[in-house]
Amino acid sequence: MERSEFCHALFRLQRQVLLVGLTGGIAAGKSTVAAMLAQRYPVVEADRIAKSLYEDQCVVERLRKHCPKLFYQGKLLSRQEIAYKIFRDPQLRQCVERVLYPYVFAQLVQHTQRYVEAGVRVVIHESALLVEAHIAHCYTCIVCVAAPLECRKARVSPFLRDTWELRVQTQLPQARKCASAHYVIYNAGSRRQLEQQVRRLQSWLELQRRRLLIRR
Repeated sequence: MERSEFCHALFRLQRQVLLVGLTGGIAAGKSTVAAMLAQRYPVVEADRIAKSLYEDQCVVERLRKHCPKLFYQGKLLSRQEIAYKIFRDPQLRQCVERVLYPYVFAQLVQHTQRYVEAGVRVVIHESALLVEAHIAHCYTCIVCVAAPLECRKARVSPFLRDTWELRVQTQLPQARKCASAHYVIYNAGSRRQLEQQVRRLQSWLELQRRRLLIRR
C-alpha cells in the first residue's frame, strides 16, 4: 500500500472512528504514554509492525533484492547491525523505508478496520516518524510526547546508545514535531505527573470523539 492509498483509507475510516497519531522523539516517553493509553483505547504500534517484517520471508527477499547491504554471506544482519548501518547511510535507510513502509501502511489499515468493525470509536497509531513520513495530515489529530534533550539522553536504552546521535539527526527537531501536533505532553517530571497529563489527554480525546459524532 502506497502512501496516497494509506491516507485515502484513513480518511474513509475517519467517518467512523477518531484516528489519533501518537508520536515523539527518541526516548521522549512515547511508548510509556502509549502503554497508559492502551488501558482505555487500542494502540497499533507502527514500529512494532516494522520490526516484525524482518521475520517475513517475502519482505526479506525484497530487502535482499533492493537493499543488499543488509546481508552478509547471504544472511540478514541482526536488528542491531541493521540499525548501525541504516543510521549511518541515509541512502540505505531510504531504501529500507521504501520496502517496509507499504507493508506497515497496509497493516495499520487492517488493524484499524478490525477495530472499527468491532465497534471501537477511538484508535491510536503510535509511530516515531509520523511527521517525517508525511502522513500526519491523514489523522484526525496528532499527539506529540516531548521532553528535554538531557532527559531523553539519560533515558535511552543501552541497545540504542551506539546510534543515539544518529537517530536524533534522522528525526525532525522536537519543536517542529510539537508544532505539527494538536496536543502536546511534556514528559519532564515524575511518572505520576505523566499519568495526570495522560488522564487530561484522555478527557480531551473523549471531547474530540463527541464532536466527531455531532459532525456525522
